[in-house]
Amino acid sequence: MVSCTGTMELIRHLHTSRCIIRPFESGDEPAFVEFMTDPTATRYLLFPDEQKTEEGARSLLNCVIDSYLADHPIHSYAITLHNGAWIGSCGVSEVSAGGIWECYYSLLPKYWGHGYATEATATLLGHCFEDPSVCEVRAYVSPDNERSAGVAARLGMTDLGIRRYPAGDHCGRVFSMTKTPRCN
Repeated sequence: MVSCTGTMELIRHLHTSRCIIRPFESGDEPAFVEFMTDPTATRYLLFPDEQKTEEGARSLLNCVIDSYLADHPIHSYAITLHNGAWIGSCGVSEVSAGGIWECYYSLLPKYWGHGYATEATATLLGHCFEDPSVCEVRAYVSPDNERSAGVAARLGMTDLGIRRYPAGDHCGRVFSMTKTPRCN
């Protein structure tokens, strides 16, 4: 039986064949603000409208960076190409007891359709499942976001259908992947 207890440690750097997943840095601000203020990029994301402004994006980024020093950091990470170009973000957060976490992935639109989200998220999930606090990872996807659903499917996640998001009043398509053997 797999034990699902503990707190996941902050990721320092994960490498894929084309990308690096790392904690956000203050130098990411211009690209992060570009992303958060792009209505195409954030169309399906459940951020409040005030976070989709320059000031709100800066505040959100600083909150994430500051959290890295806390006992329970926000596991939100930058995705860059090996040349340093910032292309998006990914992350995980615990959504309920018993080791159930959610993952997310988002890219600047000019990087859509090249497999970066799948590549980065696959590496992130592999890392997460090495941690004893993670038994299941879910992706909550807007029902209209076929691109994101495609990423979840390519990752080998199981489509659980439409369900309510545990931390809000929204419903979406839920995809799941579990650690083997399944946790109790």
